Amino acid sequence: MVESFPRTLAYLRREKKISQKEAASSLGVSQALLSHYENGLREPGLEFAVKAAKYYGVTTDYLLGVTADKSGKRIAVSELPDAGEGRGGQAGESDRNLMQKRLSLNSLGFLYDAASRLGSAALMDETAAYIGLAVYKLYRYLASEGEVKNSFFLLSPQEYEPLCDAEIKRTEGNIKRILREKGKGEEKLRKLPPMDLGFLHENYPDYEQSVLTLLHAVGERLDKLRRL
Repeated sequence: MVESFPRTLAYLRREKKISQKEAASSLGVSQALLSHYENGLREPGLEFAVKAAKYYGVTTDYLLGVTADKSGKRIAVSELPDAGEGRGGQAGESDRNLMQKRLSLNSLGFLYDAASRLGSAALMDETAAYIGLAVYKLYRYLASEGEVKNSFFLLSPQEYEPLCDAEIKRTEGNIKRILREKGKGEEKLRKLPPMDLGFLHENYPDYEQSVLTLLHAVGERLDKLRRL
């Protein structure tokens, strides 16, 4: 069973505002067994997954993490918040491009806001640097196709890529250190709730669909690599 199943199962019960005992009774299992399922200590069979999906009014695909939409339907561009693609965008842009743009920009907006909840200026600086480095690299890749003169940039094509890669790794280390040490220095990080389905649903309803869809897509891509 996929790793997200226990979290989704527990989230759906809390969303329904029922106790573990009530849910277990309706699903035909003991409260102890349901608790094991929700905590990932035991793996249920397909029959239980189908019964749970029906009980909570979602598809098995959603319950098993195959789709980010409860009904299993494909998400339309119009259902995602407008990420401002009209400004400087390309006329007649395809729905696929618009979808990818909204997913990325909405997810970035969520990450900046979620990081700011920790109250660390250092973390925000490193977050901005990390994302900025990725933007810089992609800009240089695209610019190379447009034959932009190297004088437009401070670094030559031979210099920027290894330096960017090294700085990205350094920034990743700084971010992990700040989170690991929880601001033991001058800053003391505020506590961030578990970034699960409930957190997204309750605090970021506008970003929820974008973030879940992007996480699912990347997760599938990585899973394919793992299976090679």
